Amino acid sequence: MDYYVRSGSLQGYFELVQSFGADPVHFLNRAQLLPANIRDPDSMIPYHHLGDILEDSARELNTPYFGFRLAAIQGLSTIGLIGAHMAQKDTIGQALEVAQKFSHMHAQGSMLKIVEINKDQCELLFDVMVNANRQYPQLVQLSIGLIYKLIHDMIGHVWQDVKINCRQSLPEAEQRAVMELIHCEVEFGTTRDSIIFSKSVLGLRPYKDVGLVRDIIDKQFSQQQARPHDEFMLVRHAINSLLPTGDCSKENVAQSLGMHPKKLERVLATRNFSYRDVLEDTRKSIALNTLKAENISLSRLALNLGYSEFSAFSRSFKRWFGVSPTRFRKDQKAMI
Repeated sequence: MDYYVRSGSLQGYFELVQSFGADPVHFLNRAQLLPANIRDPDSMIPYHHLGDILEDSARELNTPYFGFRLAAIQGLSTIGLIGAHMAQKDTIGQALEVAQKFSHMHAQGSMLKIVEINKDQCELLFDVMVNANRQYPQLVQLSIGLIYKLIHDMIGHVWQDVKINCRQSLPEAEQRAVMELIHCEVEFGTTRDSIIFSKSVLGLRPYKDVGLVRDIIDKQFSQQQARPHDEFMLVRHAINSLLPTGDCSKENVAQSLGMHPKKLERVLATRNFSYRDVLEDTRKSIALNTLKAENISLSRLALNLGYSEFSAFSRSFKRWFGVSPTRFRKDQKAMI
């Protein structure tokens, strides 16, 4: 399954690459991206293309912590309206709930989860599904670094008693450079990517930069007015984004688009579709393309399509294509 991410994830990329004396367009071309692709921060680009450009940049610029470097110059504006929504919450805990609920709108396949370690500490766990056959350590650096930066900026002052866990291993010199860059303890070579911090942080009021929130919202409106507007395709995109969450009801899709469910029905009716038709067609298309192109497990594919049980996915697949997904995959492999 192809996951997509807002091109706003590359905020600051041009300036960072140019600070090394290199040409950012060179890396964009090699990652099959055009400057026009990232001019609008709300346009969606394939997640693996973001991973490719970060890995390529880190390698050619000889900077093993390039992802952390980019995250350090990003912030709430990087995630657009989600950042504005977070900044206006009463507590940082509520802001992180917004991030958990709507992270798929910034980066599909990304997952955030906060768990309690003990009465004093909690851990924010992060995972991202891009390509089971490739590793993207720079993408993980950027993601975990950005999450840390978002919380740090909302606190508004020095953040103490916090530690980042990073599965990637780095030489000692680079480890020290990362910690000096972000002013935080980082343990490398761990079993998971996460941030451990005091539970008291969840009750703090976010630092409110009214100007920043206004700028994010104003920019969003100006971009919406400038881009071609196809509400039917927006609905399809929203369904594609929400499917992996398992909560892709008509009401949730409408809410994510700022529509009333009745308006969503009218939008689909202009193309002679019902919501169920579009949901079914989207699932069918994703299932077919994924099984042809990727070696993802069938149970994972079922979850990505919003099915709570594999058996339900298998029945749907057989109705669509006349064979089970297991048989379809075997037949595909036999043809190779």
